[in-house]
Parts: sequence; C-alpha cells; structure tokens
Amino acid sequence: MKFPLLHLLAPVCLFVTTSIQAQVPNLRTAAPFTLFTAAGAFTNVGNSIVRGDIGTFVGAYTGFPPGTLIGIAHIANAVAQQAALDVQSAYDQLTLVPCTIPMNVNIGNNEVFTPGTYCAGALTTLNGQLTFDGEGNPNAIFIIKIGAAFTAAASSNIVLTNGAALKNIYWQVGGEVNINDNAHFTGNIIADGAIHFLEAATLTGRALSVSGAITLQNNNIQLPATILSASLLNIGLQVQGRQVIVSWSTASEQNNSHFLIERSSNGSTQWVTAGQVAGAGNSSSVTRYAFTDVAPFEGNNYYRISSVQQNGGLTQSSVAYIKLSAQGGKISVYPNPVGSNITVSGAPAGSIIVINGTDGKQVLQQTIGSNGKVATGGLRSGTYLLTVIDKDKRTTTQILKP
Repeated sequence: MKFPLLHLLAPVCLFVTTSIQAQVPNLRTAAPFTLFTAAGAFTNVGNSIVRGDIGTFVGAYTGFPPGTLIGIAHIANAVAQQAALDVQSAYDQLTLVPCTIPMNVNIGNNEVFTPGTYCAGALTTLNGQLTFDGEGNPNAIFIIKIGAAFTAAASSNIVLTNGAALKNIYWQVGGEVNINDNAHFTGNIIADGAIHFLEAATLTGRALSVSGAITLQNNNIQLPATILSASLLNIGLQVQGRQVIVSWSTASEQNNSHFLIERSSNGSTQWVTAGQVAGAGNSSSVTRYAFTDVAPFEGNNYYRISSVQQNGGLTQSSVAYIKLSAQGGKISVYPNPVGSNITVSGAPAGSIIVINGTDGKQVLQQTIGSNGKVATGGLRSGTYLLTVIDKDKRTTTQILKP
C-alpha cells in the first residue's frame, strides 16, 4: 500500500560534476524516530532491543513485548501523521540532490567512500566491510542513492573513520531494504519500500520508510542521542498551586536555537504551545532548563519539548504526564522514567496501584502506604500504564522503565 502523497518513484542518477553542495535532509518531527513507516505493518519477533521512537501511521503494530522499546511507540496518532509527511519530504529532498559519483551495484569488500553523492540505478548489495572516510572533516556529507532494492549481506559491516559522522550519512533506497543475518549497519535509511532486519542484525541510525512494512528479528537497533540537535534528558513535572513547572535538561546541543514547550489534553492531538525558552546553541555539557506553565488544563496535562535548530529543523522529546484535579490537587509519578522505586504523589493511603503492559496484561498490583512508595524494580524495560484506584475513582498515567 502506498502512502497517498506524490513523490518521485526512484532517484534519478545524473553522473555529472556540479557546484551544488549536498545537504542532508531536514527530518523535522521524524528526527527522534529510529524506525518508522508511513504505511505498513510494524512487526517484531524475538527479543529485539530498540532505543529511540518507533511507529507506523497506517498499519498493524505487534511484537513489543517480547521486544524491548526504550522510547515511545506512535501508532496511527497525530505524531505519526506528521512524521509520515516529514519522511516523505526528506525522501523528496534527497531525490533533488545531484549525483556526483557513479557507484557499482556490488559495494563493500574493504571499499572506502570519501565524501560525495553516490548513485546506482539497480539492485545493490553490500558485502564485507564498507568504510566511510571523512578525510578529517566532521561535517563531511555522504549520500548514497539507490534506484532499486538494497541488501546488506550477512555479516557485512560499516565503519566510520577520520571524522565521518553518523548524522551525515544518508541512504535513499527506491525499493525494499534487507539487512541480513548478523550484519552491522550504520547510517540513516529513507526507503520507498519494506525494511527487513533479519536474525541478529544491528542498526546504528535510522530506518524510515515512505511505504512498506518494517520487520525485526532479535535485533539491536539504536538511535544515539548525539545525532539529534539537542540530546534531551528526562522531563520533570511539578505542580505549584495552579501552575505546572516543566523542567528538562540536555546532555549536549548542536546549533540549537530554542525549545518550544507544548501541552495537550490527550497526548496525541491538539498540541498547543505553552511557551518558549532559548537554547544554548552549541554545548557539550549538561544544561538544565525550567518553564512555568501558568495556564494548564483542568485534569490531564501532557507535555513535550521540541528542540528547534537554527536552520528550522525540529526534534521532539517523549511525552510526560501530570493531572490537576478540580480541587487543585494532583496525581503525579516520579521519577519517570522509573527506577527500582517510584513515588505516587497525591494518591490517598490505602489506594491500589495497578500497572499494566501496553498489551493490557497486569504486571503489578500494590496498596499504597502513607509514603506513597511503590517498588518497580521487577519491571522489565518498556512502557506501562499505571492506574491509581481510590474507591470508585481511577487515574491512569504512562510510565517508562529504561
């Protein structure tokens, strides 16, 4: 099934010398995703571990658990809808980049790529080791445009050297992508076709599809925080009177202009901008921020932080939640992401805590004591729903166990 947006069917390979400088695409809201398809099923088999957000706008979603997700799954919601548009836009941006270096359809076998735009018009296969050599330039850009399907053979490998950076390596594939058994792939794939990771294959980077299924099988997939404009750490929420203090920090920032603090009553649609805070620009150390929302909603409040680059690029945090009662009280959970213990604030002693997985199965039930402490050390990594039951009143929030 094709996602209903107009786009060029395959990269056009023009092997000419050009003075136009290649640029990596602006992923906008798709930047936090390590795996995403605009239209296709998302399936995992086995104990895959994925670090980064995942999702599909149109398609079934299965396999977590048993897979472990350290991030957020966006399935057919407003975030996935916008990401689908932005993946399409990124694909089209790569289509417009002129080719400068003709590429053999059999690559690797200790081959070295220096900066440039490489193109092949037919089925392409990676065998053995392929090295990206940045030639001492950390801003060196590598774009590989393949006008058909692409296969990384079993046990193939990609190496970065001499300043080559993951954030500047993009593969545009005009067909299906197969990363075969035990292959170790590095880079950002944007494809117009299904993307399959076979047994024990790994990915450092992104695999995004305009249209096609994504399948995993005992894989290790990760999106390093260092390739985002701002490496966002945990969001903290605290109620003071009728206001909410939103706090967050970054491990690093690159060309970061400012942060938008956005609020929603349901966590998926109708996001509004509550305020804006200036960023640090470029930073390699931890920087802490805070913003006071003076007009939160009565009841449910979902927050996310959008980091805006100086060139207009956008990356988004995961979503945090807090509730304000009509009487001015609150139910909040901290820390979130959770550790071996959490504190549930605002829940009366004697209330019952129930924690369910995203598949609906109950994994923990406990009565809250006077200190509000709940032991969560036994939870596996993943996303859960925590419900506070006080007589006939129920309050539910989402928690994440790294």
